[in-house]
Amino acid sequence: MASEASASAGPLSRAEVGGSIAAVSQSPIAIPQGHPAVAAVQYLPADLRSGRAYRVGEGERARGLFSVLVARGMAGLRITRDLPGNGPEAGVEVLRLGSDPEASLSGPEQLAAAVEGFCSPRKSAVLLEGLGYLSIHFGFEGAFRTLAVLRDIAAATGSVLLVSYPAAAFSERERTLLAGELEPLEEDGRPGLWEARAAGLFSDERALYDLVRAAKGQRHQADLVTETGFSKARVTRVLDRLERKGLLRRQRDGMGNLVILE
Repeated sequence: MASEASASAGPLSRAEVGGSIAAVSQSPIAIPQGHPAVAAVQYLPADLRSGRAYRVGEGERARGLFSVLVARGMAGLRITRDLPGNGPEAGVEVLRLGSDPEASLSGPEQLAAAVEGFCSPRKSAVLLEGLGYLSIHFGFEGAFRTLAVLRDIAAATGSVLLVSYPAAAFSERERTLLAGELEPLEEDGRPGLWEARAAGLFSDERALYDLVRAAKGQRHQADLVTETGFSKARVTRVLDRLERKGLLRRQRDGMGNLVILE
């Protein structure tokens, strides 16, 4: 069932999230009222697809990406150990994992049933923040089996499963197994945005831009002089043009400038 759904899963369409991923990944997302965590994510990752399960960063990064999907029209389900009020909850169903009377879910079976019931009638965004809790209380094998079930549910319903967990909480073997169930996700959509912008630059602009892009968006200006062979004056003139185009900015760093892509 999972393989068939995964094979047919495509990029999230305008009807599914209110705008194509390709378009969103190349332009800033307006931050709607009621979604403060969206400020943590400026661009949707270009490789985000429906029917898939992803390992995302912790904290605001994960919650921000989840809030973006909800703000753009997907039904949202957050599964967490946090107490109510900690994280994005406007328009989102929140289920709390725990053994105390206030918890919504006490174990893997309840969790799987709740996710299936939520996702079955509609394509949804599901954020799971309690994988470490499941591993501690039900053993890694139990947590892993539950994750596999949730992944199958996402594949069958065309939903997106985002799983946030601290890698240090798991052994190397466990991390390897988790990597087999969860796809890596770009930290954000900026690498794809940078690549698209580079295509329209003049050759000298492209030379500098690509060097900064290859360094994950930050490079010292002095390094650009050394690596291109351009004079200091020429590098300054080219960076001036790129900055006027809104493609980068420079900030003082010690005795020199740090070039940062926008």
